[in-house]
Amino acid sequence: MNRLPRILAVVLFAVLSTSVFAHKLPSWTRTAEGVPLEIRLADSAPNGTVIFAHGCNGPAQGVEVGWSDRFRDAGFNTVGVDSWQWRGISGGVCQTLAVSSEERVKEISLALNWIKQQPWHSGKIFMVGWSHGGGVAMAASTKKDLGLTKAVAVYPWCDSRFSDAVIPIQVHIGAADDWTPAYLCKNVYGIFWKNPLGQVFLYEGVHHSYDFFVHTDSQMPGIGMGNSVQLRTQRSDPVARDLTIDRVIEFFKN
Repeated sequence: MNRLPRILAVVLFAVLSTSVFAHKLPSWTRTAEGVPLEIRLADSAPNGTVIFAHGCNGPAQGVEVGWSDRFRDAGFNTVGVDSWQWRGISGGVCQTLAVSSEERVKEISLALNWIKQQPWHSGKIFMVGWSHGGGVAMAASTKKDLGLTKAVAVYPWCDSRFSDAVIPIQVHIGAADDWTPAYLCKNVYGIFWKNPLGQVFLYEGVHHSYDFFVHTDSQMPGIGMGNSVQLRTQRSDPVARDLTIDRVIEFFKN
């Protein structure tokens, strides 16, 4: 006699679990062109959607999950783009730079067009890229018809070719970065080109990969300063990380 109430309770729990908790978990899909995407939806996303562009080693869960959680709490969806899986690259390009930042703008454009068609998206589309992906964000910021509202590059290689940004862009980089030198970023948007759309935030004593949400203090071989493969320092800094994310969220909201 008590089976019906129990069955109803199970059904109700399943419905609530689907509606309340499902958004907390990531989902994976592909664009029509096959670009792999990792989708993380907010409870409510009145502020739009943020595209993530990973670094030279591929998607880093120790970075992207934490950033996504902060963005979703602030009312943004996030969509991570896996450039290496789409291109059939394993092991990344940190020691070869086999794929340029400019080339990766193609899959960002495909992801952006896909996002526009989704029922859960409305409003603006932004972008955050890390290291090699930061170069992608900088390259994307120069494309008038891409459809991005604003972009952020975190410890990118700041190339003067990307100084003519046509949308607002922020660069966040550590002064002690021995992989992607900070002085190049100051040159690109400040000393030489003075593009008012570009803004550089410099963090004293801070290294590459400072925004990892897992403790990191290591060295990794990669091409960067000196234009040769050398050991590069990766060191997390929670204070600089949180300040960076706070600044980026405020930048995207305003």
